[in-house]
Amino acid sequence: MACRRGSRPRASRRSVSSTASRSHGPDEHVVFHVGTDEFRARRIGSADLQPLAGGFFDGVVSELLLRSLEGETPPTGVLTTPTHPPGPDFEAALRFLDALETLYGLEVDETELQARSEEMKRYYEELATRMQSMEGRDASGGRDYPEDRMFM
Repeated sequence: MACRRGSRPRASRRSVSSTASRSHGPDEHVVFHVGTDEFRARRIGSADLQPLAGGFFDGVVSELLLRSLEGETPPTGVLTTPTHPPGPDFEAALRFLDALETLYGLEVDETELQARSEEMKRYYEELATRMQSMEGRDASGGRDYPEDRMFM
């Protein structure tokens, strides 16, 4: 976007990506949207994205939405999906990329991200198996791992 020196470029609409680690069911592993009527009409259209049924935003995301709803800024929308701790949720990232490809016509090579996602999935499955075997030994003797497993 070209602009003259001293002038500020104006956006015709905004889209914000947001994730949240929250309780959710397996049917909620999708990208949801929230936005002004104009944003939904222009950008979401007939795309297969569900509106977010509840919750709240804070910080920059809420400020952008609020200003847009009050007519101070261009139409704004938020794309959001639940994430899983610990660490990066590669599946959530892939969901976002799929939604962005659909909505904005982007082409993204997801090969590396998918490979990393599979690698992490295997890692956590193996870790869960090891933890179960250690818990089985715990009944017959002492424990040789910490109670707090936050940093697995």
